[in-house]
Amino acid sequence: MAVGLTGRNAAKVLVVDDEADVRELVRVVLLREGFEVATRPATDLLLSRLPAIKPDVIILDVHMPMEDGGKFLRRLRCIEQFAGIRVLMMSGRPVTAEEWDSYRDLGAVEFVRKPFDINDLVGRVRRLLEPSAADA
Repeated sequence: MAVGLTGRNAAKVLVVDDEADVRELVRVVLLREGFEVATRPATDLLLSRLPAIKPDVIILDVHMPMEDGGKFLRRLRCIEQFAGIRVLMMSGRPVTAEEWDSYRDLGAVEFVRKPFDINDLVGRVRRLLEPSAADA
């Protein structure tokens, strides 16, 4: 998969965050970098929509009102067809070492604390798309 190309070969990133301004900022930045981007404000009904979205990477907020990112990640990893989707967790609140360990055990590869540096976020998404990231 080509990273940063526009069109049919562009990597697809799904941004799931309950904060509209965060979703929009990440969407605009990633679009400018050549990614295809889909956004969702919550995880409800998301598993049923993933086959149509076909994300290569999910940027997933940890703390959301209806279902937190950890619970969604646990449900995501129970479905074999979604096992290869790379996940970057993001939070505006502190996350304990135990919480991060549990997310890593579920297959989250990266963690970003809000507010985040745009260039750092883009770099992390690019690293997730490298073949070696699947083994991380």
